[in-house]
Amino acid sequence: MIRLIQNKGLAVITTLVLCFSHCPVQGQGMDILGIELGMSPQQVEQVLKARHPNSQIDIQNGYFTYTDGETRFNTDPSVTYFYVDNNHEKLEVYFTSMPTGPAVYGVRRYLSQVENAPPLDRFRQSLLDKYGPPADSHRGDREFVWFFPEGRKQCIAENKNNMKSFAMNPDAKSVLRRIQESRYRDADIGDFSECASFMYYSLQGKSGGLLMGFFVILMDVARAAKAEQAAAAWVEELQAKVVAERNKKGKMIDL
Repeated sequence: MIRLIQNKGLAVITTLVLCFSHCPVQGQGMDILGIELGMSPQQVEQVLKARHPNSQIDIQNGYFTYTDGETRFNTDPSVTYFYVDNNHEKLEVYFTSMPTGPAVYGVRRYLSQVENAPPLDRFRQSLLDKYGPPADSHRGDREFVWFFPEGRKQCIAENKNNMKSFAMNPDAKSVLRRIQESRYRDADIGDFSECASFMYYSLQGKSGGLLMGFFVILMDVARAAKAEQAAAAWVEELQAKVVAERNKKGKMIDL
């Protein structure tokens, strides 16, 4: 069985690097606090450092395990998750695993209390000004979803009448399973590259009143699905190699 094991660490934001192997998705204009899909851990640290110089990141590293039937082996660890807790604001960043990662495939942000809060209607308009018209909205225009880039397919909807079904959590155990089990996804998905990314916003408060808080998810479904697929193939190949090496060992018995 292939397993991704995660462990935690803590780091003060200090790193500054340029974009080389992992670059953000360009031209979409979709980000959360400047964090874009496709960014490397170092790029995310750079963005967070600029906004919150004294923040600390709770870091989780992950690795896969596999076996030759007798001995267990681990892959090299890589960053899979950032968590930043600033009192009433919490930010989670999810990275694809090896061999394609680490690169951002999901961001989740909670704001449970707003100091000097703006009117909800004004905040809602700021979302529309930044991200453009949403694909759908509910709850008196307090719940929105955007799909991008244009022309891609909806791969994960489970309930056509419930917007939260579009808001797949980035920490779901299997993106591939979610796609396969989706009852209302677009038909004939031949390649995961066809899957649309999405941003989902849920606002707290009443129209005409103040913004009480919000919850937002940004997710690259295609990147997450392809990374999961690549990781399974990679670990399967590693396991096949160690099994082949094990089978070469031992002295044959005369017959």
